[in-house]
Amino acid sequence: MSAFKSHDLAPDPDGKQVTVIDTKYKDNKGKMLNVKKVESIDGYVSDADLSKKGGKYIVKELMTYKDYFDKYEDGGYNHTIDPNRMVWVLISKFDKTHYVDGSPVEKAIVTSLYDGETGEMPEMGVTSEEPNGMAQFLKDKKKE
Repeated sequence: MSAFKSHDLAPDPDGKQVTVIDTKYKDNKGKMLNVKKVESIDGYVSDADLSKKGGKYIVKELMTYKDYFDKYEDGGYNHTIDPNRMVWVLISKFDKTHYVDGSPVEKAIVTSLYDGETGEMPEMGVTSEEPNGMAQFLKDKKKE
């Protein structure tokens, strides 16, 4: 069952009050005129520049947040994004060490989610194909 099928709130098991997060990124699926071209988004890296860093895009696609969640996400979904909000999904794969926030990741796979209308980046994730490829990155993040 998709996480988007029900918005019923179950009581908190600890008896705490359950709060609902406001949706920051509202449904805009039928408003394609407002969607930015991916190349105009702040933070977008061209194919040529990405290649110079040892990376390539394996996904560069405009879709709804629900489609992104169903196809690529295996964690929790972001309640601030309406399931019908148009987002740019950019997944890049690197064949050498890539630095994320100054920390090295071996053979990184970087998933960046950009709002299609505002160009903001509400989500970014990093994984690695190497068994210990995230070791230094995780160690550095623990220090913060």
